[in-house]
Amino acid sequence: NSYFANLYQLVVDDTINIYYDNLKYIYKIVNIYEEEKTGRVRIFRDKEKTTLTLITCTKDDDYHQTVYIAELIEIY
Repeated sequence: NSYFANLYQLVVDDTINIYYDNLKYIYKIVNIYEEEKTGRVRIFRDKEKTTLTLITCTKDDDYHQTVYIAELIEIY
C-alpha cells in the first residue's frame, strides 16, 4: 500500500531510474542512514551534486526513519 514498501531492500550503489518529460534520470545510492523520529531529519549530502533524497519509516522500527541519498549520474 506504500510507494516505499520495499525501499529497505536498497543498498549503496543501487540505481534509481526516474522518467520525466521524456527523459530518463539515473541516480546511484551513495548513502543510507537512520535518523530518530523527532519531526526533523538531518540530510547529509554533497551540495555540489544533484541529489535525490528518499525518507521512509525504518522497517520493523517505530522510532527511526531511514534516509537514502542518491546522486545523479546520467540523463538521457
